[in-house]
Amino acid sequence: MLDERTEKLLEIIVDLYIKRWEPIGSKILYRMNLLDMAPSTLRKYMNILESLDYVFQPYFGAWRVPTLKGFSYYIDKILKQTWNTKKKVNLNIVRNNLRELVEKVGTLADWVVVGFLKNDEYYYLGIQNLLKRENIEEEYWVIQRIVEYIETKKIIDVLSKAKIRQWELSYTFIRWKESDHIVIFYWLIDLNWYKALIAIISPVRSDYKKNISLMKNILKNNGIKNV
Repeated sequence: MLDERTEKLLEIIVDLYIKRWEPIGSKILYRMNLLDMAPSTLRKYMNILESLDYVFQPYFGAWRVPTLKGFSYYIDKILKQTWNTKKKVNLNIVRNNLRELVEKVGTLADWVVVGFLKNDEYYYLGIQNLLKRENIEEEYWVIQRIVEYIETKKIIDVLSKAKIRQWELSYTFIRWKESDHIVIFYWLIDLNWYKALIAIISPVRSDYKKNISLMKNILKNNGIKNV
């Protein structure tokens, strides 16, 4: 394992070599002022990298070229940084993003919208548009049943058994009684590197075309592609 200064020097050498496609010397590094090191110090650390087989001299002089070992170290560090970035995403930020997305869909969609993050305890409801419905008193029992279905987490049991492909619209029917059915349209999406599920739940008699088109447009407008 390299110390911090030696690792940074190797990273800069590989970066410059990739961009310039020519050996990198201590004078170039010093003139570019990429590291707070004197030329003699740069040469010292470049010799260390060479002794450890991370760089080599194609000919006599202070110039160095990364070896495959050097490239591998560089790539492994990039992969590690990407992984760490994913892990450091604030979960509360992701929750807020999902809540805003669900509420936005809920202002326009027919019936109830719900959003979940994988393995998270919270869910978000979008029901703003229900208050605008003309027959809300007649449909109250349906709304109550749907919300109860979400609050008891029964929806999670159903969707966990469903075949869900990322970015693809899926749907399933749920029967309460012989004549009572609901339909769930759902999408599995990436939200800040978290798996999120967003669904529209409605009675069988609802405007499918409107809900599907609405969801696709909102997801695209929020930078969520491939829907």
